[in-house]
Amino acid sequence: MERAHSNWTHLWSAGLEPIGDVVRACAEEDRRVAAGWAHFWHYVRLGRYGEQLAHLFTLFPREQVLAFRYRDLVDRPAATLDRICAFFGVRQGLLTEAPRENVTAHPDAGRRHVLLSAAARAGALAGRFLPGRLGTALAEPIEGLLQRRGDPRRPLTWEQRQRLIPYFADDVELLQRVTGEDFGDWLRPRDRSGGLVGGRPPGQRQARNGRVPPADPRRVPG
Repeated sequence: MERAHSNWTHLWSAGLEPIGDVVRACAEEDRRVAAGWAHFWHYVRLGRYGEQLAHLFTLFPREQVLAFRYRDLVDRPAATLDRICAFFGVRQGLLTEAPRENVTAHPDAGRRHVLLSAAARAGALAGRFLPGRLGTALAEPIEGLLQRRGDPRRPLTWEQRQRLIPYFADDVELLQRVTGEDFGDWLRPRDRSGGLVGGRPPGQRQARNGRVPPADPRRVPG
């Protein structure tokens, strides 16, 4: 659920998500998929980890797969990074922290956001047909204006979580069977967010992985 919320917040702050509420945006997913929206707008489907791991284990032996919680990277960065390095057979002890990067802003809804978002989506569509970095050059100033007055990223509320749980409850059960680990806390109230919230470090830009490549024929919402 935090993954879906983070994904939605990312696109909302970039002007590429037209619905200003993550719960309503998730409710639109089937219609969006049928209409051909790109995968980055599939907030629910991308967060069904049980299905994804169950499929992955039909293709690769489990000993070739390392799965860990994102909160381990936040709470115990050095130990988790060493675990990753050990899995890949590279030297441990060189990495001690994960920089606080790509923390998304949360612009408020309003006329300003509507107008800038429409311009951002038009720029993204135009960028599919422009050479080189012209598409990025069109989008970046608009994205900067959107995020300039944005509040810090907000955590997912318990009310929102309750409305999203039905999309994920069966998959959480599958994830527990596949991994043998307990993920029941994902379905209960939490005293903290699963991801990074708050302000972004000075000078840190938001990652641009919501941008559809020029050669990608899938749709950006208009």
